[in-house]
This record gives sequence, structure tokens and C-alpha cells, in this order.
Amino acid sequence: MTSESPFEAKVVGIIRTDGNSVCSLAGSGCGISQDGQGDLWVVHMNECGSANWDGKNRPTAVSTELDPEQITGWINPSSGAEAADFVKSQVQQGSHTYTYSDFMGYQFATIVDPTGFYIQRFEGWGVGDPLQSTQWVSMAAIIVEQATSPPLLMSYRSGATPEEIGATPFSEPVQLSCSNGECALEPSEEVHGALLDVKITLKKDSEGGSVTIDNIQASGKKTATAQP
Repeated sequence: MTSESPFEAKVVGIIRTDGNSVCSLAGSGCGISQDGQGDLWVVHMNECGSANWDGKNRPTAVSTELDPEQITGWINPSSGAEAADFVKSQVQQGSHTYTYSDFMGYQFATIVDPTGFYIQRFEGWGVGDPLQSTQWVSMAAIIVEQATSPPLLMSYRSGATPEEIGATPFSEPVQLSCSNGECALEPSEEVHGALLDVKITLKKDSEGGSVTIDNIQASGKKTATAQP
């Protein structure tokens, strides 16, 4: 019986970026990451000195942007002209820079669940007055219109007091449809309570984009409660 790996990985190239290569001084690398365009960024811990790829002196540590498409086999640039084939840019940093994390955010953007939510609380009639309440009749998210419309969902909960609303589950989320930048929801059942929580759930589209929310609104009308 054989098992298949979900992906294949192999080393196709190695490039030296420390002393006498891209940087004339030590330039020891302490982190590497990929950006959203597929380029590789190497963070150097030590002073770069004269950068062979453009001849400029950089007296502190740098981040070097490399073109991975050019790196095949063992690369050890020995001149500025040769280094320029692989280096796209350098950004000067502070002294003794250090990283080991996802400093470009690429893994966060591609691996972490691209879903987030925000909860807005509204206060209506009945806060501090048990003889009054609010019937919430509509809720809306006002968005910045854009070419694509990634999924945008809304759910809600209501209660007379903070303790009551905190113990109440949210309704089932409903995907909103938008018109002229307004994404509205009118509940199918009556929603009563002095307090209303509106939960907006945002999801990314296949291109990594999401909706930009400008405002969250809710409207209601005053109602009376039975006297205790």
C-alpha cells in the first residue's frame, strides 16, 4: 500500500545573501518569507555595508527582495552585475533586526480562515425603563461599493438587559443583498428588546478581497410593555 502526499516540494535553487555576495559585510539572514506577488524577502540581522547589486552603502541591516524565478541551482553572486539578476530591491532597517514569523502576512492571507465578524450594539427605548421597549424593524450595513461583492452576512439578538441579551444566541446568519451601497435586512419575525446586537460576518472572495463597511444602522419603534 502506498500513500500520496497532498503536495510535492523540492529545492530548485539556493542563493547566498551574506558577506561578499549581495552584501559586502556579514549581512547574516535571520528570516525568509514570500509576499503576495511570489517574491522572496530575506531579513538580515547584521550590517549590509556596500550592496553589491547596486553599489550603495547601507550601514544597517536590510531586507532583500529576491526574484525566485531566477534562482536555479547554487547561486553565489560575486559582482554587482550578477547580483542584480536576482535582487529586486533592498529596504534599510535598524540594527540587528530579527524575525522568525510570517512578517509578510502571506501565510495569514492564504492559510488562516478568511472570515471575520463585528458586533454593533444599539440602545433603544426601554433602557432603564421596564414600561417601555423597542421593536426593531430593520438593520443595515452601509458599504463602500466596489467591483466585486464578497459574501456579507448578518445576524442579530435582542434583550431587555445586558444580562438577558448576553445569554441569548444570535439568529441564523442571512446573506445580505446590497443596493446603492446599502445592505439591509428586515427580520421576518418581530424583534423586541431595549438592546439589539447586530453581528456582521465578512468573508473573502477568491481573490482575497472583502467588503469595506462604512456604517452599521438599525431602526425601530417605541412599544409599551405590560406593567409588572
